[in-house]
Amino acid sequence: MATIKATKRDADRTVEVQYDMPETVDALVEKFGAEAVANAAADSFTISIQALIRRHFDKSDEEIQELVNAWQPGVRGPVAKKTPLEKAQAALRQMSAEDRAALLASLTG
Repeated sequence: MATIKATKRDADRTVEVQYDMPETVDALVEKFGAEAVANAAADSFTISIQALIRRHFDKSDEEIQELVNAWQPGVRGPVAKKTPLEKAQAALRQMSAEDRAALLASLTG
């Protein structure tokens, strides 16, 4: 039996249930069928790839495509820490033109 927990953002409650979740691929296929298992895996993989894309959203489409091409389920890629300059550049790209102008004015003063 697996314990499955769920919460909601605006609620103080956590719901915990027990579910007989198969632990092997063969057992999953036996319980749910091959098509359901394949669809669930594809859904999970899609969500993981979307998360990868979001983590690298400040990169070019070509760089992101290369990361996606190298993606493997269950394998975490190397953690690349951004330099302070890279963090500042990413933050500046997200600012409006007016906010960038105001920041520049406050820095040059």
